[in-house]
Amino acid sequence: MSVKKRTILLLEDDAVQVLLFQGLATDVNDNVVSANNVYDAIHVLKTSTVAACVVDLGVYRRFKDYKADAGIEFITEARKIGDAGMPILVVTTSRDPSTLIPCFEAGCDDYVLKDEGVHGAVDRLKMWLKSMPIPPATMRSKRTEVLAAL
Repeated sequence: MSVKKRTILLLEDDAVQVLLFQGLATDVNDNVVSANNVYDAIHVLKTSTVAACVVDLGVYRRFKDYKADAGIEFITEARKIGDAGMPILVVTTSRDPSTLIPCFEAGCDDYVLKDEGVHGAVDRLKMWLKSMPIPPATMRSKRTEVLAAL
């Protein structure tokens, strides 16, 4: 009996990081679809059933239009069009509240520091996938708790 693979959307503009993530994510038997800009990532969400997203904050909005917080734009749009129970994980260099608060306000559910490496992101993703399905109300409640703590 074959197991249906879930689609994981990776918004990352570094090709090496994409390859590393795809290689490690095969352990969770999921299909990783990558996009290197917000425009293409939104297209994936609109045309596919995505189980979870891993988002680098500093990516391209469109080709050659880099923005340090374009990932937040993606999160905001993803919450409008994606499954409300879909976890969104942010990959960031900072644990600073001034970086994290906008992410959680936009709708992210968790974050991983870049210095934890790709393994850290994959491990955190596995944790979320094991918990699925997660009711949207529970997701919103957890985001509110994190925002209060930040």
